Amino acid sequence: LYLGVHWPADVIGGLLIGATFVVGYLVVLAVWVGGGHELSARAAVALIVLASAAIYVLGYGEGVCVRTAGVLLGSGIGYLLLERRGGYKAQAPFWTQLAKVVVAATVLLGLRVGLKLVLGEQPWANAARYTAIGFTSAYLLPILFCLAHNLRKRWPRFAETLEQEKE
Repeated sequence: LYLGVHWPADVIGGLLIGATFVVGYLVVLAVWVGGGHELSARAAVALIVLASAAIYVLGYGEGVCVRTAGVLLGSGIGYLLLERRGGYKAQAPFWTQLAKVVVAATVLLGLRVGLKLVLGEQPWANAARYTAIGFTSAYLLPILFCLAHNLRKRWPRFAETLEQEKE
């Protein structure tokens, strides 16, 4: 809104579409689990792929639908993979959170611009670009932040070992 890229109707529409997907997902999950079934990883991937494909096909030619389909596919699969690894806890001190926001914004903007230069602007390319953005935001960045956190925790011991080896 501030940059003049979107209008209030865009934001409200996005919120309504997002809320519709969340409610739809929760209803399907409640019916599935209520029926005594477990939502397997395969079934979850199938739901994500089907929903993404439906948005892509039904909205083909509409950029927002193509991008939404890509983000849903990438972030959905990324989320499932991250949950399979044990999830992600985002809690950190303020300055660490701020650094994570800066890194994430830089990486995601780089993907958005860089992949546009490489792939072009055809609908399939936009879907692929936003799939990469969704996957990166839901899986790759949390993994990167976990690795950085573990490295930071281990750094004093690593530095101490290096000093001992010098002696």
